[in-house]
Amino acid sequence: MLPALALAAQGVDPHDSSLSPSERLEALIQRVEAEQSQVETLEATFRMVRESDLLLEPQESTGVLHYQAPDRVRWEYETPDPMILVIADGELTTWYEDLGEAERASIEPYSQRALQFFNASSSVASLLDYFDARLRAPEAAGSGEGLESEAWRLELTPADDRVARRIRSVTLWIDAQRYLPVQVRLEGADGAVTQYVLEEQRTNIELAEDLFLLELPAEVEVRTLELPGS
Repeated sequence: MLPALALAAQGVDPHDSSLSPSERLEALIQRVEAEQSQVETLEATFRMVRESDLLLEPQESTGVLHYQAPDRVRWEYETPDPMILVIADGELTTWYEDLGEAERASIEPYSQRALQFFNASSSVASLLDYFDARLRAPEAAGSGEGLESEAWRLELTPADDRVARRIRSVTLWIDAQRYLPVQVRLEGADGAVTQYVLEEQRTNIELAEDLFLLELPAEVEVRTLELPGS
């Protein structure tokens, strides 16, 4: 297998049919990380769907995602229940607007781990420290229609027992043209599934300066949480 830096320096195209599976995976990761390194800001609409044995039917939420390099993220859930989640300056704030409640927690001790799940530019390569990967090219990913034919599909299964106790699988769909993630599916060890779809992505646009400063109304009850490991 070619070293990752060698692949990057040579500008290897993941679509190159002469690549071995391992070389193709390395080439794709390098291309994704190269594209992500150019993202200073991002705005996208998102759709989140949750499924589990405890739910009578899938639950769908929609909203808007904003990201600013290197570590500021805002998830604004609009339907069905308004909620805002902001990660900024080592702190996680969640505001449940309809309940008039909010939660704050420091994520400084393990901010990198938290940001891997919430950050729009989290490292795909870092996931391979904990997962085994199988890559499917766009032309082989499905029926030839829609997202399945327009995106690389990276299927991850835990290679670490500690991860396997919580996660059964992770699937990432990566746009074949822009090389940015457009969908992620997370299946928990209990069989519950959470899936995010990012649409209408716009990168390197100007964002409002106060977007990641979540000013809560005076009447909102704020609870301070201590997250595990803090």
